[in-house]
Amino acid sequence: MKKTAVLIASVILSIFCSLPVFATGNNLPEEKTIGVFAKAVYTLPDGCYGAKKDNDGHYVVELPDGIKITLTSKSDVTSLRMVIFPITKQDKRAYQWISDCTTNLGTNILFYEIYFIDEYGTRVDVNKTLQVNITLPKGYGVPKVAKISTNGSLSQLVSKSDSNKISFTIDKGGYYAVVSARAGSTVTHIFPKTGEKSMINIWIALFFVSGIGVAGTAVYGRKKKYSAK
Repeated sequence: MKKTAVLIASVILSIFCSLPVFATGNNLPEEKTIGVFAKAVYTLPDGCYGAKKDNDGHYVVELPDGIKITLTSKSDVTSLRMVIFPITKQDKRAYQWISDCTTNLGTNILFYEIYFIDEYGTRVDVNKTLQVNITLPKGYGVPKVAKISTNGSLSQLVSKSDSNKISFTIDKGGYYAVVSARAGSTVTHIFPKTGEKSMINIWIALFFVSGIGVAGTAVYGRKKKYSAK
């Protein structure tokens, strides 16, 4: 009886002692694995460039073509990351669509998709006023910028330009076009006026020719009348 009682007591004690260890072993490792795994595996897609914080506290993206895009904000956005995706001719469908939207905007057009992600790679809207500064190659011309909505409508943004730099503000991601508005550009200045003047010249020429025709007919009619007499 004593041996049986001791055996039962030891079994019960071992069960109670093993329960906390079992629960702890099932909770902690799983939580750590989920957190580390989600942050470690995310990388930007090919062709996208993430901003890095510089010594002045600005977020900077340096593109392979030498163009630098800087983001500044009065409020803290350290939990978010700005991503730049240059849209080039290699992306045929996207490039064609955005080119059709900006036909008469200007020359030397550069297309960018600017958006923001959190630490897990999820796209988010910042809903804060952010200043974007773009440094362009020397000799680019006087730049201006416009935003292209998803339905293809175009809206030029208020911007400040100095030499080869342009600054403008955004409050969310989207598609943006930077163009050169060089002096004497036929795209931005001459096209509309040339069409109007050419039509006026045609009408003047037709009027002049018709006037000569009427005068000639009148003279011929008089000569014929006098000849008959």
